[in-house]
Amino acid sequence: MKYILSILLISFALNASAELTHEEENVVIAELNNYCADSWCESAIEFNFKEIKCSDSTATCDLYFTTQNNSTQDQPVFVQMCEVKPFTRFEQMVVDQAVFESGAITAATLKDGFVDQVDRCAEKFFH
Repeated sequence: MKYILSILLISFALNASAELTHEEENVVIAELNNYCADSWCESAIEFNFKEIKCSDSTATCDLYFTTQNNSTQDQPVFVQMCEVKPFTRFEQMVVDQAVFESGAITAATLKDGFVDQVDRCAEKFFH
């Protein structure tokens, strides 16, 4: 019985670890939007990253964002989603992080490999 309980607890811990906390998700989204302002988002297409949801079972994160063509006024906004893999954990997405005394994560530097996958995703929308 102890053996089964131990396996269940380990399995639960492994599954739970893939989900980003709300705080981690906010940091990744904020840093993607900061990166976007300095990179490929300088094009006529404006990207606004909204949400990232990760799953260990698929070894992917679904990245939700909006795009809008700013070449002329009154262009529609499109809701988009890309699968980014094999990144599912916060530490796989960031190099380092700034933490205030309160323990809250305030900023992070995104890892190149993660940014490369987001770049590949974004390139699909440059039509």
